[in-house]
Amino acid sequence: RNRNIGLPLVRNHTWLPVCEAAKRSGVEPALLKRMAMGREIPTREQTHKSGRRARIVDLATVRNYAGRVQQMMTAEQTAAKLGISRKRVRQLLEAGLLTMLGGTPRAGQRWWIDPISLDRCAH
Repeated sequence: RNRNIGLPLVRNHTWLPVCEAAKRSGVEPALLKRMAMGREIPTREQTHKSGRRARIVDLATVRNYAGRVQQMMTAEQTAAKLGISRKRVRQLLEAGLLTMLGGTPRAGQRWWIDPISLDRCAH
């Protein structure tokens, strides 16, 4: 928006709003927001006078996590691989035997489970 800043500088700027970074990296916006709120990725946050918060994340960091996220498994996939119920998968998550990315999801959001911890739990 600022015309005094050169176009190459604007294009090379890697700090973007969470939703824009999610689009560019292919990571789900809900997961990226949870990771930002849980401080799993570095963020910058500004609180306006109205109370609204603007959060930006580093696109390079998000792209590094994108490869990791593509390997992650949902609770359904984990249950199918282990041959147990989703309820049991949730119990394993709460016990700390399985590791997840993005912290505990809210209703309607997915669990993202690390397959490395899945292999440790299977043995």
